[in-house]
Amino acid sequence: MGSFSRGYAEIYDLLYYAKDYEGEADVIEKVIRQHTPAARKILDYGCGTGNHAKALALRGYELFGVDKSENTLEVARQKLKDRTDVHLFHADERDAVGPGSIDVCITLFDVLSYMNANDEIIAFLDYVRNVLKDRGLMIFDFWYGPGVIHLRPEKRWKEYVVGERKILRLTTPEHDDLNCVVSVKHEILMSEKDRIINRMIDTHTMRYFFKNEIFLFLKCCGFEVLHFGTWEDLYATPGNTAWSALVVAQKV
Repeated sequence: MGSFSRGYAEIYDLLYYAKDYEGEADVIEKVIRQHTPAARKILDYGCGTGNHAKALALRGYELFGVDKSENTLEVARQKLKDRTDVHLFHADERDAVGPGSIDVCITLFDVLSYMNANDEIIAFLDYVRNVLKDRGLMIFDFWYGPGVIHLRPEKRWKEYVVGERKILRLTTPEHDDLNCVVSVKHEILMSEKDRIINRMIDTHTMRYFFKNEIFLFLKCCGFEVLHFGTWEDLYATPGNTAWSALVVAQKV
């Protein structure tokens, strides 16, 4: 049971059809206009199936997408095959993005929370700092500790209907409080005319973070925090009902 299997990647956009990629692109543009209005090149680290990259490319930016899942990258390549302003790379090829070549790095949909080990986070932040131009921006969201602890992960069912096909997703979390990690198992059943045609399990191990440790990671890796908020309000500190927090940091 791994993360982002081929089958899961193929239905990923359906599972998250309601996510407001355009609204998030609006927030990113607002941040860029405020802090680095001349920015043109954006690194989308953890680009997944390419939805943020597409939204931003349509606004005139040049995108460099990096992801460690070949399955989601294949979906992104098909989606963006006609765009010459989007360049996609597997994480093993990320050095193709040259030092000091990027104005803004985005790491969205809680990609940072997939990095469970401190060494992995530090290596990632060092990489981002290396590819950013002087005073370049990093924009990222993550599972926010106070919200996760207050709301608690729950078992959930969700149903999706596409024509004659139905997709049922059962999400089962296992919470490791000591290590601030939640293992999220997605069991997915696909049926057509009341007959099961596919079943898959995709597991995602998510780490949640607290304000002080995020600020410490960033300071140690050469970043200054400009904003700590949420997608709904970038300028207000998240409360304990916020599952995800949003950070804007600048290379110093």
